[in-house]
Amino acid sequence: MFLSAHLLVGMSIGAAMGNPYIAAPAGFVSHYIVDALPHFEGSSFREAGDRAEGFKNWVEWFFVILDLSFVVFILIYFKKWWHPAPLIGGFFAMLPDLVDHVPFWNKFFRKTKLFKFLHDKIHAKIHWTTYGKWIPLGILIDALAIGGCLWFLIR
Repeated sequence: MFLSAHLLVGMSIGAAMGNPYIAAPAGFVSHYIVDALPHFEGSSFREAGDRAEGFKNWVEWFFVILDLSFVVFILIYFKKWWHPAPLIGGFFAMLPDLVDHVPFWNKFFRKTKLFKFLHDKIHAKIHWTTYGKWIPLGILIDALAIGGCLWFLIR
């Protein structure tokens, strides 16, 4: 799922709970729950099961840049309403992908027992990226998650 979707789901959970101490673990768990839904991401254009390191083509780069730009926009837009619980919920919802996909530190974390358990035993087993003819379903689910959370946060 896009990082922006994880951010918005975590922010919505944090806003709904209002308690940063509950928003952190709830946001973290939400990452795994929404990744268990069929979803679209830049690697959806690869062959199913291709989890090769790095970005393979311009399409993946395009979606990563678009997604990171949207994350920055979300943070700037909601700046006037920043409260600890939504920010903490959003951060912890993005944390598994931030740990796994940022090349500055991912090699270090991938060697730790905790990360191996969370990524290899949980995330890899439930992660449901859509490929081929299922891409429209993944896009729809991402759009519903992003749109629904934006509506919740803005209303």
